[in-house]
Amino acid sequence: MALQPSPEKSGLTRSLHSDPIGTRVFFLVSVFVLFLGFNGNAWRVAEQVFFDTHQIVMESFIVGRIVRTAENGLFSSGGLPGLVGPDAVPPDIENANYEFQYRAYRQSLAHQSFAPYKSQIGGQGMLFGVLNSIIPSANTFKLDLFHGLTSLFSAAALALILAWLYREFGWPASAAALATAVLSQWLTVFGRNLWWSIWAFYLPLVMLLHYLDHRGGAANLRPVRFGAVVWFAVWIKCFFNGYEYITTTLIMLTVPIVYYSVRDRIGWRNFLAGMLTAVAASILSVLASMTALCIQIAAVDGSLARGIEHIANSFLRRTYADPQLFQPDYAASLTANPLEVVFTYLKGIYFDLNHFLAAPNDWIANYVFQIRYLHLILLFAAASIMLFLLLRKKPAAAIRPAAHALMAAVWFSLLAPLSWLIIFKAHSYVHTFMNNLVWQMPFTLFGFALCGLALHAAARVLRNRPA
Repeated sequence: MALQPSPEKSGLTRSLHSDPIGTRVFFLVSVFVLFLGFNGNAWRVAEQVFFDTHQIVMESFIVGRIVRTAENGLFSSGGLPGLVGPDAVPPDIENANYEFQYRAYRQSLAHQSFAPYKSQIGGQGMLFGVLNSIIPSANTFKLDLFHGLTSLFSAAALALILAWLYREFGWPASAAALATAVLSQWLTVFGRNLWWSIWAFYLPLVMLLHYLDHRGGAANLRPVRFGAVVWFAVWIKCFFNGYEYITTTLIMLTVPIVYYSVRDRIGWRNFLAGMLTAVAASILSVLASMTALCIQIAAVDGSLARGIEHIANSFLRRTYADPQLFQPDYAASLTANPLEVVFTYLKGIYFDLNHFLAAPNDWIANYVFQIRYLHLILLFAAASIMLFLLLRKKPAAAIRPAAHALMAAVWFSLLAPLSWLIIFKAHSYVHTFMNNLVWQMPFTLFGFALCGLALHAAARVLRNRPA
């Protein structure tokens, strides 16, 4: 049965769907504003040293892959990312000499060895390796260009989410989400990184948001077609940045199903059918990408079994494995309490006003100017309560279906970051300098949109109060 547009869209949603020009303008503005932050820290939400050096070691694996491709071909060493070495002894992958990777690329130095990183397909390295071979320019310029392209892709992916928010809820919700995305230091420092290519995290969410919007909602989905969209979206994610934050990405892509199911009241049967299709397609896609990775590893090590062994080992040492199976350095992370790990990330800083203002004392600097993720959860809870109460008023009744759906999507999306922090507890215990990014997938984006919608509902109620 073909999908039909839902007859129960709110009045607010209908009016915004008739403003395609406004949507396009908002999208372009969002791309421009986010790009400036990602590519050059234009809004200074991150300390400049933090911006310049964050995850530069991991990015060097992509630069090393570009150098390897230029000299040995696209599929040399299985096409895997990694590090080139100046002599016959391969570099230590665990203690990366990242400076040589950039020097070798910028100065076109020869290399004698290559140490592959076997936990990721490395599609971003393949892409930039191809671009490097066809763009006739100096390598220093091309490296800046690759950063610019990655920043643009990241900005565009987020802008497509913001454009959807604009279509569904109007400018108050979408502007709140845009402004606060710009203020996220974590989005800023990750936005241009060649290794992370964060646009690939958001691509499955983007594809499902716009697919379901185009098809009229989540009712009566065609399982094969819908499953194919999910499979392809997850495959692209795994190809371009591997299994980084994979549980977060997979839960994030189901948020549109929750939203449209609540907004259009499609019932539990249709909701579960959509979710099960998405889960099955996601699992098949991840397994397909792991098969490809095993083939790459076999090209280096000569055995598919070595690939399977590597994937299993990588999973275990990032989760809840027996510490005795690994080196002593892993013991603390493998035995850590997952609740303590989550609490550590709740204290993570989303935005630091100290970058802009001088605090009068240490207490204000630490407890007022530093906006933490626990504060945001409390803010979103207050906005949810406020919006729920406002929707009982007649002036705000028109936005009730979409508002209820957004509230459901926000609190469901909280499972996305929590899934990584809890399931990949050992990884999160160690990587406190980077894993705060998962809160933006897409919990804070939708949470701030909820705050904007609550303010919009309050304005509607106040405008219609009797004198």
